[in-house]
Amino acid sequence: MHTRLRALNLSASAIRQRLAQVSMGGSWASSQPAEVQHNLRNFWFDGLFASANDAILLTYLTLYILALGASEVQIGLMSSLGSLAATLVLLPGALMVERLGYRKRIVVATGGIGARIMILLMVLAPFVVQGPGLVALAIGLEVVRQALGNIALPAWVSLSGDIVPMAWRGRYFASRNIVMSLANILIVILTGQMITRMDQPGGYQVALGLAFGFGITSAYFFSRLKEPPMQPFPAKETPTQPVPAEEPPVQPAPAKETPTQLVPAEEPVQKPRALLSRALISRELFRPLLENRLLLMFCLSAALWNFALNISGPFFSVYQAKVLMLTPATIGLLATVSSLSGLPAQRIIGPLTDRLGPRRVQLITGFLIPLLPIGWLFVTRADWAPWQITLINLAGGFLWAGYSLASFNMLLALMPAEQRARLTALYQVIVTISLAAGAAVGGVLVSTWGYAAVFVASALLRWAAAIIFAKHVK
Repeated sequence: MHTRLRALNLSASAIRQRLAQVSMGGSWASSQPAEVQHNLRNFWFDGLFASANDAILLTYLTLYILALGASEVQIGLMSSLGSLAATLVLLPGALMVERLGYRKRIVVATGGIGARIMILLMVLAPFVVQGPGLVALAIGLEVVRQALGNIALPAWVSLSGDIVPMAWRGRYFASRNIVMSLANILIVILTGQMITRMDQPGGYQVALGLAFGFGITSAYFFSRLKEPPMQPFPAKETPTQPVPAEEPPVQPAPAKETPTQLVPAEEPVQKPRALLSRALISRELFRPLLENRLLLMFCLSAALWNFALNISGPFFSVYQAKVLMLTPATIGLLATVSSLSGLPAQRIIGPLTDRLGPRRVQLITGFLIPLLPIGWLFVTRADWAPWQITLINLAGGFLWAGYSLASFNMLLALMPAEQRARLTALYQVIVTISLAAGAAVGGVLVSTWGYAAVFVASALLRWAAAIIFAKHVK
């Protein structure tokens, strides 16, 4: 009896040890300091619940807005406005990080709690507003949600780069992405079945309520991180502004400090100086990116890539629902195929990225991914559609798992740690403007020439972006 109990205790201990290793990204984490292990574990659980939140939103939010009465043009407008709003807050978010240094607090307050509250308000919106105003309100809340999420992005990237040791980033994020994919698969399938069995839009409201709960849980685990000290943003070593050495720095106009000191309206002396001051400030703001040529070219290729993605991205679920007449359960089930095929990709590509480098992995996947929207040109019959989409998503899940992992690690590698917050913001400004433009163009293409036009345009522009990356990011 005692022998059996001892064996059970040993087995339970082994299971707990294995789970602890998995939640830290692998056995390699056992050799790390206790604080690093603590952060890796909580960051892992943050990713688990954040993935459950994102899985519901990415798969069913557009369908929810569609169920409220939105058109394809309004869907494209929602994506475009969301990207533009997200763009406006990125640089302020980065400057908050540089000046305050409270990265964890910024992430939890904005992306962790604030953005998730917008989801809850979208759930409650049909109980408050009816008619055309309901669609406008839902779109407005989604735009605010994206903006709040992007305020947190510079702080999140900066902090995540300090949490995970550089030598193990490929393995850790691969492990984290695997569990996120599993959560994605399970949640999307169960949520899709639930939505299909309920009246609409009530089913979507319950699904978004679950997303809110998962998001708040994610914020809780992120709040448990022990924030490492942030490296200060480097001061400019050599003057880059064309100002004579003897001229003192530009100070705020005296009128702002002492309102009684007024400049005559007809005197034009201050106007050129004010214009020059704004130009210099702008140049200084973008200086870290302009001085990093490789990162600049990476950003330009990413801009075209994301423009191409969002030409078609917002309309795949709409195409399935309105043209192919697939149910929410079927759409959700097909979406999980991508996550399922991404699981072996993470196991293969994670270590491969550490050995070969993220550039090679991004090159290979970047030239193959444009074939995916080409495949959608042949998905025209509802009876064949589930099988065709399954094949496309199987290939897409594998390729996207590799591309996303390589691209993120490539971005971190190109950014000096002390400049990471600002550079992340500048990168995202470029990307989100491209996303906004892509969604707007996609909405016009769909309404004018149909869905085939967005599939072809998206594929061709993705190849163009991959070529720019191959030639200029070496």
